[in-house]
Amino acid sequence: MELRDAIKLAIDHLVEHQAPEEVAAHLTAAGYSAARAEGLSTTCLRACTLARDEVGLDLARLQEALTAGGARADTAALISLELLSERRPELRLGEREGVPVLQLLGDLDRLPPERLSAIREEILEPFMARDSRLLVDLGAMTDAPLEVFGILFSDIATLREAGGDLVVCGLDEETSELAEAYRLGAFVSLAKDPVVALARLARLSAKPAAGKRFVVLRGAAEGCGILALRGALDARSVERAERKVRKVLAKHSKLILDCKEVPWISPEGFAFLRRISAELGSSLRVARIVGPAGVAAERAKLSKAFSIYAGRREALESFPGASTTGEVEAIVSLEEGEEESEEKTKEPSSSEPEPVVSSESASVTPPAEPPEPAD
Repeated sequence: MELRDAIKLAIDHLVEHQAPEEVAAHLTAAGYSAARAEGLSTTCLRACTLARDEVGLDLARLQEALTAGGARADTAALISLELLSERRPELRLGEREGVPVLQLLGDLDRLPPERLSAIREEILEPFMARDSRLLVDLGAMTDAPLEVFGILFSDIATLREAGGDLVVCGLDEETSELAEAYRLGAFVSLAKDPVVALARLARLSAKPAAGKRFVVLRGAAEGCGILALRGALDARSVERAERKVRKVLAKHSKLILDCKEVPWISPEGFAFLRRISAELGSSLRVARIVGPAGVAAERAKLSKAFSIYAGRREALESFPGASTTGEVEAIVSLEEGEEESEEKTKEPSSSEPEPVVSSESASVTPPAEPPEPAD
């Protein structure tokens, strides 16, 4: 049995949490030298442990650590390649100094579709149930599709509302170019030094991120309804987004969708936007699709369906006869659970005053005082 094949077999069994002696038995049964099976199993286990726990670990550092521990140079090189190279794409969640760390390993373009679609359920949801901080380490990543980062960033507003954050670290020349192409910096902090990133996250809240994953904020200006979306526009959220659109269109003939705080738009989200565009035509404006969502929108050629504006003010001014000399009605949060009560609440008189904010607020936040029911 060739050494490369033995290493692959050993790592496959170790990933299944088998003990080194069990792995050695598998190697011997497969025809590998019994005299070397135990030592190889132990070395592979050490490599797996380092790859899991060491933030920013790359091929050279892992190989150096293994040879320093007594492994032959050729063995250390093959083990390092098997664990960290593009041959084994993987997302591995661990912990360093009390901070959750997600390592992206290898060429994630080769990640099986079912593994990609399970990132949220198998990695993000369990992690967010216990913490609101996440360090994403690209040190051992060679490439990745845009969708990986879109999914990872989907709930970043929820992390921040809980007092945590998401930081990307371990960038080299190639991954820095990838981060720039995907516009990751529009939503998260990018750090080359994992130590600095860890120190920053360690100071933040470690409580669970239990907030809502998708929130719709509502306002109006010049007779135009405004909806500001917060969170990923994907299969989980399009139904809620459509309900809010229908409620606004019951009162306004024109609509602005502000996507500044939408980190990701999935195919289901693009289908929703195209459907609303086909229905409303020139009565719809979409503003501020940025970051990975903006890259995805360009790839989906969304601008062929409708124009995308730099801000709410620009979107409003594009309507014929519109003027932004007046102020914009406050953007107010519509929380889950208010739907039913709103339907039963009498609509306030149009003569009642409502709080106002500028159309170009730096961030979309609820007013200090609770507003009257809006629908």
